[in-house]
Amino acid sequence: MIIYPLSLADFMDLLNVREQIITLETPVSQAVTSAGAVAGVSSVAPRWSVVFKMAPVSQAGGSEIIARMRAIAPAHARFLVAPIYNSRPKSDPGGTVSGSSVTVSSTGAEKVTLALAGLPAAYDLSVGDYMSVTVGTVPHFHQIVEAATANGSGVTPEFSIVPPLSASVVAGQAVTLVNPTMLASAIPGSVREGVLTMDQLMSGASFTARSELS
Repeated sequence: MIIYPLSLADFMDLLNVREQIITLETPVSQAVTSAGAVAGVSSVAPRWSVVFKMAPVSQAGGSEIIARMRAIAPAHARFLVAPIYNSRPKSDPGGTVSGSSVTVSSTGAEKVTLALAGLPAAYDLSVGDYMSVTVGTVPHFHQIVEAATANGSGVTPEFSIVPPLSASVVAGQAVTLVNPTMLASAIPGSVREGVLTMDQLMSGASFTARSELS
């Protein structure tokens, strides 16, 4: 029996991904009067969208990938997504920090900054690095937009991230810097199963995932 949410090992790691595009969406809507004037602007919480494009595979391999993609098509299906590029801090390509118990040390008043604890001394976090904060059992996915370096006690100063932290993010929660994840679902209608080519390869399979609001 399939149990949702699907882990990386049960879904994403089994795909033959050729290309992944991660985008931060900030939907904005405008109310316009009959005279054409903007009457108001509203926005909702930013969400990540992730496009997956599969590499051509054998017919047998393609049928397995298509079956797995069909399993995430239903509206109730949830699964974990991780970046295949920049999957670990730039300063630590070997992912040595994965053995550390990194946590949130503090958060800024407006939830656009945070500090981390539990890092190796002098550990560098770079602009562009990804990270996730686990709230309950749900990973919240963020990108670092301001570099920071841990002090001798393994604590960083507060640094900026996007999107803003959820109000439920507090000090002490676990942080993942190597293979950080987000909880996502497939955008309805985005699953493309691909075609069988003349050389018996399946190609063109793709789908787009969107992070869950939390």
